Amino acid sequence: MWLQRESLGGGSQHHTFLGSTTAGENFARFLADDSFKFNNTGSNYRIETTATYTDTSNFHHWVIHYDSGNATGGDRMRVWYDGTEVTAFDIDSNPTQNLDSIILSGSVNTIGRSDPTNTHYYDGLVAEFYLISDQLLDPTYFIDGTPGNAIAFGGSYGADDSYLNFSNSGDLGEDSSGNGNDWTNTGVSQSATVPPF
Repeated sequence: MWLQRESLGGGSQHHTFLGSTTAGENFARFLADDSFKFNNTGSNYRIETTATYTDTSNFHHWVIHYDSGNATGGDRMRVWYDGTEVTAFDIDSNPTQNLDSIILSGSVNTIGRSDPTNTHYYDGLVAEFYLISDQLLDPTYFIDGTPGNAIAFGGSYGADDSYLNFSNSGDLGEDSSGNGNDWTNTGVSQSATVPPF
């Protein structure tokens, strides 16, 4: 996905851009200190970056992997920022091998908030949002370098996958993957600001 933050953290404010309906279980968010946190299947399994992300003027590209089947424990949760893998973490606690993800499980996924509590709203822009299962796709599938420009995705989609490009102002949750896995839009508006295409 491409993200452009419009405000920063502070106090207890967290900006969640991917969540689920299982409380406290699964989310990707910016923390109050503007570091990045990816949490999955309970608070014991999470990564929190040493770096902070405070740019509110530009889009940045993010790729997040959850790969609990990986034999290398430190490679089960990974993140790339503008085409470069993030490797410095204050907390790096990967899941046990073959532990299922909450993402694309029985829980409903959300973009822009922590659900079901309806808190920790993301304040910013989101573009080119892909949710792809059973494949480990690095940034070269989506951008052409570092930091890179968006490129046409040449891969394939599974039945549960979706791709949101937010081009239909009347249906911002429209899935353009061909699967018809539309998302329900609540209180989100379309912007003319786009990442580098």
